[in-house]
Amino acid sequence: MRILACINLAMLCIISACTDRQDVEGIMTVDLNRDYPEKQYILQDFMNVEYVPLESSDAFITRAAVRAVGEKYFVLENSGKLLLFDRHTGKGIRVIDHKGQGAEEYTNAYKVEIDEVKDELFVNDSGTY
Repeated sequence: MRILACINLAMLCIISACTDRQDVEGIMTVDLNRDYPEKQYILQDFMNVEYVPLESSDAFITRAAVRAVGEKYFVLENSGKLLLFDRHTGKGIRVIDHKGQGAEEYTNAYKVEIDEVKDELFVNDSGTY
């Protein structure tokens, strides 16, 4: 078995030594001391960007993380509260605050899925097993 492993290793070394290593292209180098011209990118040029101004009130604090985006709704999460917004108008529809450790509660709204046909939200709670 050792002889077979040594033969395979020797063949691998011979094959790798016979390849042409002079053709090295595609390596990008950056001179950190050089001043490069500033380039401004506009997102609309290479992405589909949609701006929706959100309703901002005491009930709908909009500093939150996006958890789900659908055709009609999108869901943000702020300190355990799920904020449901209309995607087209930005109007706040509902605040869902079921954070806890009891039945029908979640400890961490890790991922949210929207079923827009049945108007249901599914919360993947990463804190309970």
